[in-house]
Parts: sequence; C-alpha cells; structure tokens
Amino acid sequence: MIRTLMVNLDLGHSNSRLLTLTGDLAERFDAGVVGIAACQLTQSPYSDGYVSGELVDLAQRDAEKNVKEAEAQFRLLIEKRLGCVDWRSRIVFDEPAHFVARQARCADVIITGALPPARLGVEIGDLVMESGRPVLSVPPNIGKLAFEHVVVAWKDTREARRAVAAALPMLKIASHISVVEVVEPDDISGARERLEDVVHWLARHGADAKAIPVAAESDDKRAFNEFVQAQNADLVVAGAYGHSRMREWVLGGFTRSVLNAFGICSLVVH
Repeated sequence: MIRTLMVNLDLGHSNSRLLTLTGDLAERFDAGVVGIAACQLTQSPYSDGYVSGELVDLAQRDAEKNVKEAEAQFRLLIEKRLGCVDWRSRIVFDEPAHFVARQARCADVIITGALPPARLGVEIGDLVMESGRPVLSVPPNIGKLAFEHVVVAWKDTREARRAVAAALPMLKIASHISVVEVVEPDDISGARERLEDVVHWLARHGADAKAIPVAAESDDKRAFNEFVQAQNADLVVAGAYGHSRMREWVLGGFTRSVLNAFGICSLVVH
C-alpha cells in the first residue's frame, strides 16, 4: 500500500506538472504528501582558503530564495488541493541527495523530476542509490500518469525482484502490464519460463500481466526502448544498478537509459 508520497522539487525550474501528477497519485491512493527541497551552498575559496563573508551571505540569500519559491509552489498546488501536507527543506554543504534520502524514512515512494538537477540540486542517481525507497522519475513534459500500460524491465536479479514488489500498488491498478526480458535469441524459451513465474506471482496479487521475451543480438537497451515506444507505455518499472555504480556510469548502463532515454515515467528501485 502507498500511504505517503514524497515529492522532491527541483530548484530553479517550474514544478507545476510534477506537482499535478503528485496530487493525482495522492488522491488515487488516498496518500499523504511530503514536499521536500534541498539546496547545496557552494563554497568559493580564494587561493589562500579565505571565503568572503559577503559571498557566503549572497549564496545563502540566493539559496533561501530558491527554497522559498519551491515551497510556495508546493503549497499553492498541493496544500490547497489536498489539505494537510508536510514540507521539509534544508540548505546543505554536502550533496543534497543525502538530506532527501534521510527524510525518505517517512515515505513509501519518492517522486522527482527526470531533468538533470538544477545548479546545486538533487542528483537522481544518488537518490536511487541512497534512499532505500522506490523513486518515480517524471519527465518535464509529463503531468499525468494513467497506468494504461506498464512495462516491467525484467532481469533475474534482486533489484528487479524488489522493483516489482515495490510497484505492486501501481501494477494492481494498471490496465495492461508487460513483463519483458531482453535476451539472446537462443535464450527465448528460458526467458519465457522465468517471465511466466513473475506473471503467475503477480496474478496472485491481483495484477494481470503478460510475459514477453524480446530477442536481441547485442543492443538490449535499444531493443527494450523500441518495445516501450511501440507499446505506448506510460510507466517503466526497473531494478537499478545491478552492476557497480561506477560501471553503470562509465558504460552508460541500462539504469541510466531507463532514467533518461524513454521520455516516460519510470519507477526505479536499488
């Protein structure tokens, strides 16, 4: 069950569509909403290590202004719509994602924009790695999530298993679910057997899904992307960072494709 949503607001950008989608989900799941924003206060040391107090004050005022603007937008679009909500913010010297991840203890799902973070904002990869919660990534052009067709990106890994379990409340209300594994052509029968296990497990939880193995000689990311686009899916569910974070970063791994390439919402779990 989803009882609390946490929405991370990106400073320096409009969050109106993100907040509209969050409000819709809160009403659909009868969930509370926690708004959150974190901003990193930069340090600009001179060669001797001295930082001007004037520069620090200027950066502090700029950060406070950005946070207040985000809070005002949150209260305008969420508090007036839902009533009782919670707001948390912090200006920090370390990575903003650390603060948001710690606050995730009070939420079931974190919702955040899929844009690269604004200056000094939250990096979504860090949030996925540290929060211990499913992260719903929303592209800037999306203001509604209808759950018409959800695609589960399956690999037989703990991350994928955790992702499907975390997504159950959303999968139960989806009109169509495809559980997809991209494999070498000679592994189609094995993939189908694995996928049928997942489909049967979902059925026991009230979610009707189809098992779809997809053959690809080499580029599994491209094959999966083509499937998602052809099916007009509106949500991808995936496990994150099955390999080491550094390897994913260097190789431009599947996780980064899910977060950045599809132009639709993605629910990602580490």
